Amino acid sequence: MIKFGVAGIPLSCKWRSLKEGVTFVKQLNLDAMEVKMFKDLGLEEEDLKEVDETARFHGVQLSAHAPNYIDFSEEERDASIEKIINSGEAAKMLGADILVTYGGFYSSDGSLNDAIDALKEVNEHFSENDIVLKIGIETTGRKDVVGSLEDVIQLCKKVKNTIPVLDFAHIHARTNGGLQTVEDFEKVFRAVAPLKVKEHYIHFSSVYFDESGERYHLPIKRDSPKFENLAQVLLKHKYDVRVICESPVLEHDAQYMKIILDRVKEKVYAKAER
Repeated sequence: MIKFGVAGIPLSCKWRSLKEGVTFVKQLNLDAMEVKMFKDLGLEEEDLKEVDETARFHGVQLSAHAPNYIDFSEEERDASIEKIINSGEAAKMLGADILVTYGGFYSSDGSLNDAIDALKEVNEHFSENDIVLKIGIETTGRKDVVGSLEDVIQLCKKVKNTIPVLDFAHIHARTNGGLQTVEDFEKVFRAVAPLKVKEHYIHFSSVYFDESGERYHLPIKRDSPKFENLAQVLLKHKYDVRVICESPVLEHDAQYMKIILDRVKEKVYAKAER
């Protein structure tokens, strides 16, 4: 199954609360919402559980994203671990099944090992406190941040209860525009195949980048990378995926991706009937 959702409360939702955002996602005929975790969501446990109940009622799948600034170097390690743990505790009350996070900065030759050790500590805390969710390790667009596809695969191999979060805009930026063809997208899925992920968790938008990597996200219509190529891969291999839109025109492009997917599906059926 291919599900579509948005990263955050839909922009056109008048009331800027999580509960109303979830209801609005359903009204838009979308399937999922990724909740952005800030230092303080401003919600009590009862409020978070009410969001969970609303999401279950509407059949909207919730995930969460820990704060963006994560650094596992000695000075920032404890604070970063605390951010992820706090996000996980809130995500549990929301009924989220995945907590997305980053792997920190390249600060030394041991950066990847620093991330592995820190995420193992997070995973241990979750296990001891009955926090049942997957830790999603996101591919990153900046080249000074841990998060190449190879980094993410290694992290997922070394740390239990983790899955790769395939941010195709970030992969495209980090590889200097490397996602140009259907085959380029297929290579990404082949690379993560040994991890045996049941449902792929995907971020998608277009992206502006330079030699340092990602600069900012762009609307889907900019075709950088091209969603139609990804759609062909998803249909060809019948992957189960959750696609979270991170475009500046958030819900518009989430719905637009559904339209593109339907167009690609029509082309596939038309070829099969010839």
